[in-house]
Amino acid sequence: MRLYERMYEPFTRLAPIRTPDGEGGSDTRWEPSDAVMCRMALAGGGEGVDAASRAAETPFKAISDKPVMYGDVLRRDSDGSTFRCVSSGADGHTPPAASFAFWRWAAERWEVPDADQG
Repeated sequence: MRLYERMYEPFTRLAPIRTPDGEGGSDTRWEPSDAVMCRMALAGGGEGVDAASRAAETPFKAISDKPVMYGDVLRRDSDGSTFRCVSSGADGHTPPAASFAFWRWAAERWEVPDADQG
């Protein structure tokens, strides 16, 4: 097992399920779709700024064992923290010649609009 694989934590990708609301719009609920192993860490650091005060605006850097695309929402299984991908995982994929594969992407903390997360 490689070092980055030992650092992975289980996450669950949440998929938006839209249903007509009867008034021309739709209601959205978020349901678990598939498991993704990720390592999520605050980007940057060492600036001497209170990290808690910037948590909402500071993007996270992540690596995962599966592709994660812009707008995907993932929930960390251990504590329920939710993150939304704000970059394209396809841009940060390991080269085809590598003997291993992972995807690198950026994320932000995100609140699921629907209180019922599945």
